[in-house]
Amino acid sequence: MTRPPPDADLLVASVLGASLEAVDRACVRLAEQLGPLAFSSEPLDFRWTDYYSDELGEQPARRVIAFDKLSDAAHLVEIKRAATRLEVTLARADRREVNIDPGTLGAEQLVLASTKARGHRLHAGRGIYLELTLIWGPEGFSPLPWTYPDYASPRLRELFGRLRELLLETRRLRVSPR
Repeated sequence: MTRPPPDADLLVASVLGASLEAVDRACVRLAEQLGPLAFSSEPLDFRWTDYYSDELGEQPARRVIAFDKLSDAAHLVEIKRAATRLEVTLARADRREVNIDPGTLGAEQLVLASTKARGHRLHAGRGIYLELTLIWGPEGFSPLPWTYPDYASPRLRELFGRLRELLLETRRLRVSPR
């Protein structure tokens, strides 16, 4: 991968798991594969849907993480494919223990990668679809009609707002003369 331009985005991921220990194992493995973490959220409850309950139980744990390296959405196809392989590697008894949703956070938007096709997602190649999930405006990050309720929640929008500040500071430091 070539060096990212000064306006590259922050590589982020939401890691949802059957337990906090499973989430933390996945975060360690992601850092081994994608580079050191610049941020790891406190544990976050996930009670937005029962979609994952068969695999992850009734009360999955979650962390949102951000990596030290900057990237852009063009790399999300390979990153999502690697995350999907890691989910399989960490599975027990043919059940996933974690669900990993990588994305890029820019100054103006959050883009997430998915393996699920939907009308509002663009096929980026190799079975990976990209979704514009949040957009930045005068009031901070705002959801779109298709944004999942957890990403639309004030808590996650505020968290991604803080990560936006980290991104802007990282960009500033990486382009300033030393």
